[in-house]
Amino acid sequence: MIILKEEFKEKIINRHQKDGIKWLESINSVIDKYTNIFHLRDIKLLDYLSMNIILTANAQDYGDIIIKIGAPGMTFINEIKYINFMPIDNMVKCYYYNIEDRIMILEKITPGYTLFNEKSFNKRLKIFSMLLNNVCKETMFLNKFPSYEDKLKRKLIVAKSLDNVDPNILDMLILSNDMYKEIASMNLPKYVLHKDLKHKNILKSETGWKMIDPHGVVGKKVFDTCQFIKAELPNNSVKSIKKIAKKVAKSINEDVDLIYKALYIDTTTKILFYIKSKDDKDTISYNINLCKNILNCIKK
Repeated sequence: MIILKEEFKEKIINRHQKDGIKWLESINSVIDKYTNIFHLRDIKLLDYLSMNIILTANAQDYGDIIIKIGAPGMTFINEIKYINFMPIDNMVKCYYYNIEDRIMILEKITPGYTLFNEKSFNKRLKIFSMLLNNVCKETMFLNKFPSYEDKLKRKLIVAKSLDNVDPNILDMLILSNDMYKEIASMNLPKYVLHKDLKHKNILKSETGWKMIDPHGVVGKKVFDTCQFIKAELPNNSVKSIKKIAKKVAKSINEDVDLIYKALYIDTTTKILFYIKSKDDKDTISYNINLCKNILNCIKK
């Protein structure tokens, strides 16, 4: 039996309400079921959990593995589809999945250190650009995943339904929708994006760098730069944003102004996520200021 921290349970319930409670109550029975099926040993819960359950274990047929049990919602279902059906190099292997139980059994990547461990920015950028280009070469399955536009529309509906949401944040989301329409109107190719291509989701393996935790969202290439850029920012100043964004734009041959707009859109949706999950005020404040400074980077 695993013991989940109260902080994690509160976050799940804040995010998913009754579905979250039901899911939390099912976790140990799901683990017991697959312990018996795959003869699991040495099951350990990761110390830090975001919105899913992550465990390490040893399986009779696969050796050391990662077990991921996905929280309610479509994000985890799209992750299953992305990992198992998208013909993309450098993706973590999935040995088994069950949509009804919301579980995947994945390879455990070794040595498994993240992109954060690469000391050189230029090396990190080169690795990131290589992975992004692998993601953005496949145009099949566009009709199998949600679009960025649909997600933005839903987030605006959610924001309007919440009590006591700052009108300024609603205005930011409305501006994000306008920016997205502008980008969508351009004749740029669409791809099924990873959508969460940040440093901790890029791991070093014995055979090269691999990606984990894809969301699977249809959109323009620039939207998959956002998490990398934000992880590289030493602070949320205009100077820092311009410095990192310009280097990323040059590395992937994209217009830096489009990257600024994608970064603004992505950050406003994250603010809504933080509000709904009841994250700390400092995180929300930092991202609001980040949005203000991104606007100062965009050409007038």
